[in-house]
Amino acid sequence: MSHTDKITVNDKGLSIAHDSYETLIEWTEVFRIHYSRFESELYEDRGLVFDYENGEFVEISDTTEGWDALLDSLEHFLTMEDSMWRQKMADCPNETVITIYINDRMLQPECVNTLMIGDAPPGDGTFFFNGDSSLLEQVKESFAIALGEDVPEDHWGFLHYFRSREWFLIHLCPRSVNEVPEADRQRVRQQNVDRLAQQIADHRPSSIVCLHQDSKPWVLSALQLSGVPVDRCVFVESSADNDKDSFVNELAEIVR
Repeated sequence: MSHTDKITVNDKGLSIAHDSYETLIEWTEVFRIHYSRFESELYEDRGLVFDYENGEFVEISDTTEGWDALLDSLEHFLTMEDSMWRQKMADCPNETVITIYINDRMLQPECVNTLMIGDAPPGDGTFFFNGDSSLLEQVKESFAIALGEDVPEDHWGFLHYFRSREWFLIHLCPRSVNEVPEADRQRVRQQNVDRLAQQIADHRPSSIVCLHQDSKPWVLSALQLSGVPVDRCVFVESSADNDKDSFVNELAEIVR
């Protein structure tokens, strides 16, 4: 990982000043951010990797001037779905790369026909649009059951297929509620109704598929608040966490 000289951050993005040139990264251009750690007796190499959708990337070492300001800016300018991302960086094992951010809007279809709504991201460092979550695997299996051999087997192929079918996933709560006491989760869901209503209004889907029964009252409230007249709003009754097979089969029937 190449070492840079100085990072400067603003509301548009960040610049990385090298000896003879400058690299500019706009927040809207960032597809994914990874943290990598590779250490041995001979060297230490830790830092962030900023991915673009076209496959290009920029590496930033944690020895760069302005590193701490960069970390502070991530939460300010980007939607960091995993509230534990800093802790996961600190706990990252040696010779490992972890994903701490993904811009799911880059996998959003121009026109969202079916809006799939989850309760909250899992909070385990995996992401549906990063191609590594258990929910992605279950949704992919449901599509394969419903639509047959045309459904790609690899995760990235499926995510682009998912977009081509004009499906998109959002969550009622933008961050995991796993660490939130059960008694407080209803309050957290209620606090996010206005935000979800705005997202529904922005997407204006024809159909809504709610993946979590616990979200039902708040999704219905958000739908009513949005004023969007959807053709159907259905709820998966089985739990993706506790009854995977039933969840997959039930979702497959909805996809059909």
